[in-house]
Amino acid sequence: MIVPTDAAMVAPRPRTPVGRLAATGKMRRSGGRSPWRGLWRDRSGASALEFAFIMPVLLLFVGGIIQFGAVFFVESNMANVARDAARRISTGQYDELQAETFARDRLAYWGATFNVDAQLLPDPVNPTETEITVEISVPLADAAIIDLLGLFNSGTLRARAVMHQE
Repeated sequence: MIVPTDAAMVAPRPRTPVGRLAATGKMRRSGGRSPWRGLWRDRSGASALEFAFIMPVLLLFVGGIIQFGAVFFVESNMANVARDAARRISTGQYDELQAETFARDRLAYWGATFNVDAQLLPDPVNPTETEITVEISVPLADAAIIDLLGLFNSGTLRARAVMHQE
């Protein structure tokens, strides 16, 4: 049988406020510390909050990359179609009207209204030769997929191809 000692039988002393808190008669919770103090050290939601601040900027950046890539893609296709239409006129496969229709049909998948102008003009350097010019233009607002900041509301995207008659 275990016999308790005298030290185990003594009741613990009640805690009394000491120092500054003893003078006011108020005692704080959690051992004299502020209950808000733990929130400053709690890092459980810090990464979610940082992500919430960074995400709009990241989405704007990625959207800008996609938008400028799409505009560059349209401009590249316009230049290729203008060069192809000018080549077909220079080899005699198409006349001006057929080349304009050809260019509009090749760019129809984009869903924008493309202005196509094909002309046969005398060469300014050598008037005995004919210069073929095919110019394609579209408003930037039509070429843009999504315009978040209104950067593409004004302006025109142009592509031009110039060849000599063969």
